[in-house]
Amino acid sequence: MTFAFYDLETTGLSPAFDQPLQFAAILTDDAFREIERVNLRCRIAPHIIPSPWALAVTGVHPAQLLDPALPTLFEFTQEISHLIDRWSPAIWTGFNSIRFDEEMLRQAFYQNLQPDIFATQFNGNTRFDILTALYAVWHRQPDIFEWPVDETGRVRFKLDRIAPMNGFDGHNAHDALGDVEATIHIARHIAERAPELWAELLSNREKAQVQARLEAFQPMALIERFGGGPPRATIGCFCGTSASNANQAAFFDLEAADPADLLTADDAALFAAVDASPKAIRSLAINKSPALLDLPTPSAEHIMRAEIIANAPEFVRPEQHPSY
Repeated sequence: MTFAFYDLETTGLSPAFDQPLQFAAILTDDAFREIERVNLRCRIAPHIIPSPWALAVTGVHPAQLLDPALPTLFEFTQEISHLIDRWSPAIWTGFNSIRFDEEMLRQAFYQNLQPDIFATQFNGNTRFDILTALYAVWHRQPDIFEWPVDETGRVRFKLDRIAPMNGFDGHNAHDALGDVEATIHIARHIAERAPELWAELLSNREKAQVQARLEAFQPMALIERFGGGPPRATIGCFCGTSASNANQAAFFDLEAADPADLLTADDAALFAAVDASPKAIRSLAINKSPALLDLPTPSAEHIMRAEIIANAPEFVRPEQHPSY
């Protein structure tokens, strides 16, 4: 098992209107020993208008964007595509990579005619996100890290703050290679100090494994973070799959509602359960390495409500559920 830790620096935040300028990656074994590293840059495409703030953060000067010695964006995406193929199979891992870097890379592949825009997900590859893992650590084993807080007392899950606070020296933040090295440090920290939690989180990179765990209809904890608040756990149970997207599971919040009240509900009531606050039914992407954890001591009520769902196949069938 090998990990391909990677990071992008970009002209901005929009996959549709921005592009990567730097791609750095380090291939390691499962003990995080380095096998190979790359650090690639390219010049800006003619149609891209870079964000001044993005350039200020990354330290890229405007003249560097037009450096003729650098490859074009098309050549850059070709080189990355060939690298992914050469390093496969691997666990493609980053910090907030599933929400940002994956989307940016996929769009860059699409716009530059690379044939396999989902290269990090197929050909034996899987993907994993260390930021998602950090949320689970904060909830389940917070004592293994020192956590940075802002002036309001809120925990900040920023790589450039949490890595130095936990023993990573010389972090060159907002440089792709520096961020990759910091991400490996955080991954090693979790794996060494919370090996059982690390193994459970890592198993969620396989969507078939996530689906199998869900279909056991056991109460589980789904760790998520919304806005600037702390990560929180939803204690819930699988209750179906979207009829329009097989990768989108329905997760019933066993503390927000009694499933017995919704077994024979009409579409309007189900939509209300999806849109309510808190949501009685929430969406879970089984192919995005969710922080889905076993619940060591579910309550009697959790178990009873999960059994109600497990014994109601007409409620669980895909056509029963609206789009989440």
